[in-house]
Amino acid sequence: MDRYNKLNLLLIIILAVGVLYLGTEVHRLGGRMEKMGESIVEVDLVIYNGTAERRSSVKVTEGATALEALRREASVVTESHHGIGEMILSVDGVGNNFDENKFWLIGLRDGGDEEWRAAETGAGDIRLGDDQEVLFWYGESQEAPFNVEP
Repeated sequence: MDRYNKLNLLLIIILAVGVLYLGTEVHRLGGRMEKMGESIVEVDLVIYNGTAERRSSVKVTEGATALEALRREASVVTESHHGIGEMILSVDGVGNNFDENKFWLIGLRDGGDEEWRAAETGAGDIRLGDDQEVLFWYGESQEAPFNVEP
């Protein structure tokens, strides 16, 4: 075999190994993409600012927090508090008002539930799953659409 044929044979072998490698990587990447698609959840987000309600459907990775979902839809200012996490101070410029006793409160509802329930933790600690609704509600606690324990 002359040198030219040997070089062609070597190039064909290298090309075949490369194609096999790429096929394996594409298959592996396809499995990862499929797994990633399963970890995306859709959450219904409701923001009530005391005068108007805004609803949206937000796609987040499973286990993302309610605060992360809110930040995708609104401008949010928070303050970190030891023991309770991030406290929402304002959403889209509407801030907590101590003089009027109006605050941002969080309600949760799972798919199929008709009643809202008060969140027991801060928005940064609420882990989201599929078919969940999160309500960020502004107003006096006694007027909230869920029972807020003192």
